[in-house]
Amino acid sequence: MEALQQLQVEALEVDALSAPAEPVALDAQGKPIQAPEPVNVAAEVAAAVKIAVGILSPVLPSLAEIYTDQTVGACAEAIAGVCNKHGWLQGGLMGKWGGEIAAAAILIPIGIATYNGVKGDLAQLQVKAAAKDGAVKSANLTAPAPVTDQAPGSNTVTMGTVQPVGES
Repeated sequence: MEALQQLQVEALEVDALSAPAEPVALDAQGKPIQAPEPVNVAAEVAAAVKIAVGILSPVLPSLAEIYTDQTVGACAEAIAGVCNKHGWLQGGLMGKWGGEIAAAAILIPIGIATYNGVKGDLAQLQVKAAAKDGAVKSANLTAPAPVTDQAPGSNTVTMGTVQPVGES
């Protein structure tokens, strides 16, 4: 009897050693599901910054000069270090909102360009309509100053040539 108990203990020890450390998930056919590859947070951050710079560079050209490959790489590595330390973004930068973020990254600049374009078009239409109606007239900036009955003195301001008091 004692030998049987010893064999059971040894069998349990062998099972414990050969068993996986974590439970394995199985798919519908009973096959183990492979764990996803670990996410390279630095690469994803660098890619996101490069995409943002590419989208915004036509409007803000200095971004392309500031965010060089070397700068982006250094920033991405620093951000990834913090994220890995705290367990942030371990499912990837985009995570479950990847599709929405990508759509916003494309549609927001297009929306801004559309708004500015339509605003400019409407302004041009207003100018054309005003010119057509004759409402736009050039200002006459050389008009003479109004004449007053008061002679120049301490209480008046004279624009143009100063005339001495008493002379006309």
